[in-house]
Amino acid sequence: MEAEPETPSRVVLDPDGDVILVVKDLDSTRSGEFVVSSKVLSLASPYFAALTGPNFMEGQQLRSGQHKQTPISLHEDDLDAMDSLLKILHFQSLGELSPKEIAMVAIQSKKYLCSTALRPWAQKWCGQGLDQPGISMSAVDKGHLILAAHLILPSDALGEFTEKIIVYLPRNFAADWKKSDIIQKHFPEELIEKLSSCIRRTLMGMQKRLEHVEFHLQHQSAYFEMVGEQCLRCGSSDGNCCTDDRNGPSPRITVKKYCTQPCRVSDYFRILAMVRLWPFSNSFLRPNVAVFDISQKAQNGLKEEMTLKHICAGGLIYCPLLVSLRTAIDNLKIDEESMGAILWAPEEPLDSDDDPSDEHGEDADGSEGDVSE
Repeated sequence: MEAEPETPSRVVLDPDGDVILVVKDLDSTRSGEFVVSSKVLSLASPYFAALTGPNFMEGQQLRSGQHKQTPISLHEDDLDAMDSLLKILHFQSLGELSPKEIAMVAIQSKKYLCSTALRPWAQKWCGQGLDQPGISMSAVDKGHLILAAHLILPSDALGEFTEKIIVYLPRNFAADWKKSDIIQKHFPEELIEKLSSCIRRTLMGMQKRLEHVEFHLQHQSAYFEMVGEQCLRCGSSDGNCCTDDRNGPSPRITVKKYCTQPCRVSDYFRILAMVRLWPFSNSFLRPNVAVFDISQKAQNGLKEEMTLKHICAGGLIYCPLLVSLRTAIDNLKIDEESMGAILWAPEEPLDSDDDPSDEHGEDADGSEGDVSE
């Protein structure tokens, strides 16, 4: 049995309005009436300027003065989004909108050619995605905001916003975006591919930077005296005696610690593991990892751990490990800030031999194989 159409509600946005917009949703089961000003609509939208002009029946009826308020029917619209859009155009107060609702308003504004009038609002809405990025907003909601920006903002503002929010998009965002019908219908597939490629390339470059630190450390022969001593039997430097299963605790025999090539390599991977940047497959190939996550682990955890866990006479100036880590941290931040250049650069084929995702079963839609969290 087909659903019965609801009695349309009436919203008065202009008490002196000369037009009643009758808005019906996609399946015509819901409708609403909005008392609006033809002048306001004409100033905001070339579409409505033409519709209420002398060349269309609606405009001719409006000019004839036969009715105090001329009805104009609109079909296949989102009723709630049109309510928000018309309130904005008539300077009415608007409640808080979810990212999906914002995207729906943007779609309606695109349809009726009034996106320019919404640009100040779009700047405010898009700022939501940058207030607490990666914490309170899902990948799909970020996609809804990017879609709204794509439909409303001018190219320069769109580029700036996209460059800022892309660092918070998870590696497999494209798979998440498939859950949203409006993203699938209105977001250009080529832009999704561009965003996905940019994220993969940046993560791959970050991983290679950290891999290169090991290569560099393997070829540094300098050594320095370190703070503390280590057990000659078990290598422990935390003050705990090693034990013998048969005879109980053994006397602790200690020697001076030195910063040597094997020590630096060992400490490097120990520090990486402490901030969850090692193993690389777990850190860089997790479906929900974002460039921002890697950068923050480096800027906060890695920087703190390297000064606490490896203290030697070489210090930040001469110790190969500390110098290499400091350089890697700085370069990872540069990688994060340079994503815009990668995003808008001409696309080059990604060498499958260099893409670590190929070794771990990444699917074409951006989803992963069995990669542990």
